[in-house]
Amino acid sequence: MNDCPVGAFDNPVATATVSQPASQGLPLAPGAPCVHDARDYTRGRDYTPGNVSEAGRLGALSALTAGHAINDMYVAFVAPLLPFLVTRLNISLAVAGAVASILSVTSSLIQPVLGYFADRSQNPVLVMVGPIITSAAMCTVALAPNLPAVVALMIMAGIGTACFHPPAAALVDRISAGDRMLPMSIFITAGEVGYAIGPVFILLVIGMMGLQGTPLAVIPGVLVSMALYHMVIRGRNRNPMTAGSGKAAARGLPIRSFLSSSLFCLWSIAALRTGVMVSFITFLPTLLQQKGFSLMLGGTAASIFCLSGSVGILLGGVLADRFEKRVVMAISLLLPVAFLYAFLHTTGILSFACLVAGGMSLYASTSLTTGMAQKLVPGGVSTVSGLMMGLAWGTGALLLSPVGAAADAMGLEAALSLILLVLILATALVKGVPRGLSGAAGSRGVS
Repeated sequence: MNDCPVGAFDNPVATATVSQPASQGLPLAPGAPCVHDARDYTRGRDYTPGNVSEAGRLGALSALTAGHAINDMYVAFVAPLLPFLVTRLNISLAVAGAVASILSVTSSLIQPVLGYFADRSQNPVLVMVGPIITSAAMCTVALAPNLPAVVALMIMAGIGTACFHPPAAALVDRISAGDRMLPMSIFITAGEVGYAIGPVFILLVIGMMGLQGTPLAVIPGVLVSMALYHMVIRGRNRNPMTAGSGKAAARGLPIRSFLSSSLFCLWSIAALRTGVMVSFITFLPTLLQQKGFSLMLGGTAASIFCLSGSVGILLGGVLADRFEKRVVMAISLLLPVAFLYAFLHTTGILSFACLVAGGMSLYASTSLTTGMAQKLVPGGVSTVSGLMMGLAWGTGALLLSPVGAAADAMGLEAALSLILLVLILATALVKGVPRGLSGAAGSRGVS
């Protein structure tokens, strides 16, 4: 899928050509002719612009982008709600960390499976159902009467977000086939922005109406689901982009296509990096509260961390186009060790600046790992996306529990300092990534 002319997608016969190296997940050499795996989920569909209403394309893309922002906004409720759950249910930070990881773990286990089926057939119903489930669960978890109820709601939210991500990313890819990089980049950024504003949004709701008012926060989820129904579900018969054809869809790749040392290294880097991301996002409000600041400030800090990460994703893609990708990845994994450690052990403006710089550098390699992994298995883009952004995210989130346990033993500041060491291990794994992977990785990742 490198240097591929748009016209190649317009000829069903041309796109049915199978390249043996591509089907085995081997990267194409720079300048090699564009040859696609017949089992890629986009094959067999007519992408001629004249067959698709421009208004329909833009409407569906806008709804999917808004859906990504709103869905991920609800996922971000976990961190600011955690102090309320710790106080109200009288649970330890170790238990709180384990509870916070449930959503990510549940979602991560399901996303690769749904991604595999998204590579075979595109049913847009899940993109509407996902935000409803996620919003309903996260808007009631603060009122859960006991710990088992909290666990059940976290699992429910994990299922909801897993329902949305793989098919939504596949739909964006399909709808924007001839102009895929910009729409996919906007889709990715929307998720990051939604995740960043989530803590501030739910704390504003609590500040105005108290915990009893949190169910009203479900309104954006209902509205975006209605938009998805109107623009994607109802429009599927009018718009061949969103309708697709189950019989013409890819039949999926053999499991061995996803078993390679290079893919494992990229996946491990993503998982370790995610462990640091999630630890800081989850415990930032609690850390700042322990230092005497308000929960609102703590939620704002988590949002700033995520927003700076969104800038870092775009910056990482730009740098990867100018310099050797493995070097960019290695530097982006080492810099946050220094910046985030400095954030934890300084105060005032300097501490704030280090938090921003740490977020930018930590997130910078996100799109590189995902984009390079997609190059390894070009016929299984949705499945790889589920592995890199679903399974890797959930695996990294498992570090929340030991970080919480370490915080109970030595303090939260020391525990967060210790977790930064895993980024050194991630940097060492960059050596296992092949140099031959090319392409504009900066537009590939989906959160």
